[in-house]
Amino acid sequence: MSVVDQLPMKNSLYSELQEALSRFQYALVEQSSTDETIECSIANHYQWILDKIKSIDQLEYTSETFDIVYMVFRTYISDILPLTDKYEDILSLILSTKINFNLEALLKQDESFTRRVFFSTLDLLALPIMVDYLEGKQKETQTHQLQSAMSLIIDRLQLISTWMIFQKDDLNDQESILRFLLKFISSNIHINDSIIKQLFNLLIFLTEQTILVPSFINAGFVTYILQWLEMEQLAYEIQGSCIHIFYNLAQKSEGAKALNQADGLRILKDCTYRLLDPNVINGQYGFENMQLLYCMAMSLLIEPKQNREYVKNHRRVLDYLLQSTINASTMNDFCYAKFHISRPIVVLTKLFVQDEIIKYVLDEAPVKNFPLSSKVEFFANLLIRFRGALTIDEDEAKALTLTALFNILWSISFHEEYLSELQTNRQFLLTVKTFAYDTSENGSERYVFANMSPIFKAANGILLNLGENISSK
Repeated sequence: MSVVDQLPMKNSLYSELQEALSRFQYALVEQSSTDETIECSIANHYQWILDKIKSIDQLEYTSETFDIVYMVFRTYISDILPLTDKYEDILSLILSTKINFNLEALLKQDESFTRRVFFSTLDLLALPIMVDYLEGKQKETQTHQLQSAMSLIIDRLQLISTWMIFQKDDLNDQESILRFLLKFISSNIHINDSIIKQLFNLLIFLTEQTILVPSFINAGFVTYILQWLEMEQLAYEIQGSCIHIFYNLAQKSEGAKALNQADGLRILKDCTYRLLDPNVINGQYGFENMQLLYCMAMSLLIEPKQNREYVKNHRRVLDYLLQSTINASTMNDFCYAKFHISRPIVVLTKLFVQDEIIKYVLDEAPVKNFPLSSKVEFFANLLIRFRGALTIDEDEAKALTLTALFNILWSISFHEEYLSELQTNRQFLLTVKTFAYDTSENGSERYVFANMSPIFKAANGILLNLGENISSK
């Protein structure tokens, strides 16, 4: 049985609307002020289209229903609006259809649908009229409708992205669209515009998917982010968004390299007093949130060979990373300053390859609200708390935390002065042995960032350093 046979009513409405929009477009092209027949035809087509759009809400919330909404939206933007801006009710009605507000239920159910909708929505930004809008070349009378369309597109991409499982090359063919977005932001960054804020929120989320970072680098994000950070008169919220994207890019080794090559470390240091102003009160980026972002970004850009000097010059950064980790560990959701504990812990993992940093953090760094007898005990107990992170219902942030903690404790275990404390922690040893002997958690390797090893390897390394029997596998 064909899809048409299964869904006759839906496909009938799809084809009817598609044909009506085509006839409507043809009538608009042929329109003449002296031809009353065509004027009447336009009016009839217009009213028929509006009535059919209203009937969409009577359909079930299915992917087929969404396809109707998408087709009308795209056709109006690409084919009707370039001819005339007089028929805005088509756009208003299609934007208000109920399925737009119930899309999440469909995204949860079908991964292939989610991917299809993401790319088809992103492709809308490549329509000639949308490119004109992004470049500021649209007709003035079209601006309001294009802003409404742009807002919907960004909101939809943001929603879809939360349910999307991204793959390495997903944005390779979309880099031209990313460049248009960068130029649009750059031209409008000083305007207190909700669309600019929407775009930054979307780009923050997308750049957090480290697998996509190479595409953002290729699109020129590093150059633009650094240019924006050097603008002293930007709204504080926009500055916060810039440093957030800076940090996201730096999480990937390619991103850190590109930022360093573009003098990112100097630019970041030059922004210190402007970004870290304790007197600034902002809903999205308060002082603690901004300080943690700054410290993590700074640490990710420091090259390993620089880290000996890092201890001397950046003790306050190390102190804050440790304190943020401790603070997050006391929260039910393991979040502090709006960041999961995995964020500062991953940064500490990179820094803990240097002996001087390990000794400073464990022996000297001052901490508040710390009930334990030692920081070695803190990291060991934290690993125990996250030992269930690789379950069937695994949480990516928790799995990343566990991986990072294994790497941190492996680094600690190379230091003789901390061995006895680890050797006498029976629950810690049992946990490490469980992972060292279990090679079935191969999926955990996707949580391995640069400067990190898989859990199995780190666990065996810890046991070797502690003089325990290790897996022969």
